[in-house]
Amino acid sequence: MEFRGKIFSIYSFYVAEEIDLALAQNLLKASKRVDFARSKSTPKRLRYETPPIVVNLELPFDFDIIDDFYPSNVRLKIFDFGAISISLLWNGKTDFTNLKYISSDLFDSDLEDRVCNYAIELKRYLNETFKKPFEELIYEDYIVFQTDEVDTEPTSFLRKNKETIAHILRMEKENLSQMEIDEATQIVLSYYDSDMTIIDYNASFIIDPDYKDILEIIEFSQVELAQIRALDRILDKSLDYFESIIEKRPIFLPPIKQISLFFLNVSLNRERLDNALKLIGDLYLARVYRSLGLKLHVSDWENSLERNLKTLSEIYQLLREDFFQKIANFLEITIVILILIEIILGVLRIL
Repeated sequence: MEFRGKIFSIYSFYVAEEIDLALAQNLLKASKRVDFARSKSTPKRLRYETPPIVVNLELPFDFDIIDDFYPSNVRLKIFDFGAISISLLWNGKTDFTNLKYISSDLFDSDLEDRVCNYAIELKRYLNETFKKPFEELIYEDYIVFQTDEVDTEPTSFLRKNKETIAHILRMEKENLSQMEIDEATQIVLSYYDSDMTIIDYNASFIIDPDYKDILEIIEFSQVELAQIRALDRILDKSLDYFESIIEKRPIFLPPIKQISLFFLNVSLNRERLDNALKLIGDLYLARVYRSLGLKLHVSDWENSLERNLKTLSEIYQLLREDFFQKIANFLEITIVILILIEIILGVLRIL
């Protein structure tokens, strides 16, 4: 069977606490904003709070690394909540069984390193648009295989090609166990009887001509995970930092204000992402989003983030209570000293 379709390679980066989209738009001479195509009865309420900027790029390196597929487009997307996403697109056709070798070659190539190096240069160029840039390069990558047509209806196609699809999604050439095949193809979603989306943690396989909204949700999920991981990393480093300065500072100057401001910044950063796109309910895209979250273990990262925030909050409360207790003790000692001075002065007047 011949596969005719597209391959998307998506790289999502967390780069700053916030990005000035108006300034970035002027800097990149971009005019396009993106939102949902509204296929599959997507409600009008489902939209980005602030639509991201989209720019077509000319990469400074060759990404023609897939036999039978030709590079078609490189797209940069910039979100106001501090993230950027770079997606590479190939178009072409090949024998369907070749996709597992193509998938594995993509995984083993140095494309990821080249995109990351380009993202570093892009961060420097856009630095003036960033509020509180994040120095480390934390990112997520994902592959999407999309086709408009298969030789039979999708359910039969999956049943007949389950092993090959599992190899494509897991990016493996070697024989997989039946358990791994079942796990890789466990999450399958359909809206019409003519479409299908198979979701795994490395990649997804989409049989659908109206795939753009699904691709948008996949990209947003990657951006979300990159941001959560970055915030978790920031909190890890900050907890170590606050521990070190608590040991060094004078007892009456604990970093209470510094911790409270940091806690507020992290909370607001997370809130901006939560408000960027609300996917609630049982609409199809919400199910895609929840399934991606399950495969990407987003809840585990969120739990880690919440644990760090809770630890920071506990440190703040302990320091606050200790600080005010020291102030109270200081005032009590001061009052006692004043009383003693008054007594001594009284005795001296009598004498």
